[in-house]
Amino acid sequence: MEQKIIFIDVDGTLVGNDVVLAKSTLWACEQLKKKGHKLYLSTGRSKAELHANIMAIGFDGFICAGGSYLEDHGEVLMHLVMEQADIRAIVDALDSYQMDYFVECSGGLYASENCIPHLMKLMQIEKVKDHPFTACLINSRDYYDKDVSKICFLEGSQPYHRIADQFKDRFEIIPCTVPVFGKESGEIAIKGVSKSKTILKLLEHLNADLSQTIAIGDGGNDIDMIKLCNLGIAMGNAKESLKQVADFVTDDLEHDGFAKAFIKAGLLSGEE
Repeated sequence: MEQKIIFIDVDGTLVGNDVVLAKSTLWACEQLKKKGHKLYLSTGRSKAELHANIMAIGFDGFICAGGSYLEDHGEVLMHLVMEQADIRAIVDALDSYQMDYFVECSGGLYASENCIPHLMKLMQIEKVKDHPFTACLINSRDYYDKDVSKICFLEGSQPYHRIADQFKDRFEIIPCTVPVFGKESGEIAIKGVSKSKTILKLLEHLNADLSQTIAIGDGGNDIDMIKLCNLGIAMGNAKESLKQVADFVTDDLEHDGFAKAFIKAGLLSGEE
């Protein structure tokens, strides 16, 4: 079988809100690797948000922060970062609205003053260490001179559309891809960045063809890569807009949808 290059979303595709990998998902990743296929994470998360259990799978590379970061076998091929003036403009606006947010850098996630307590309430946890995401947050503003790739705001005093209208001309803004952050939450990233554009950069680096590509995801920020790749798969729990552009829809995450996707695609056998 021809080697496939597989692009895998994280939240809602690889793991749920608990960041636990299903046995069937681990099995599928292991079998795909054994068969010689290449696995790349393609996620809105920064690399600092990729927890140990995810990294232990042994991916060939990473597309992070919605496409602003590209790594192949340990080599960083692209890393786009925000200008300090842009960071200040976003943070000052969110502070003025008393919105909670976190700033994503490759070395860590920096939380606004009330962000961690807000997240603990949303996640229904009692201690910061009760969830790997809150455990990795840094309660500090020491990020202005760092490699900021994205800023995420939680649902708060202002609706998503107001924040989007304020910044859409200067930045890439999408609804947040993690449901627990709230329906009015969002992500503010570098203008023009997308998963699909970065996939094309990687294929050029690998001297590979789009005919080899498969993408699987569940969120609005996966639509462009699902449309781009030769085979686009939507999770059963995906947004309806993503399902409409996918080649097929697998089962949801809680019912082994990830593994079933690659069995249906003919890359795996359920008897293995």
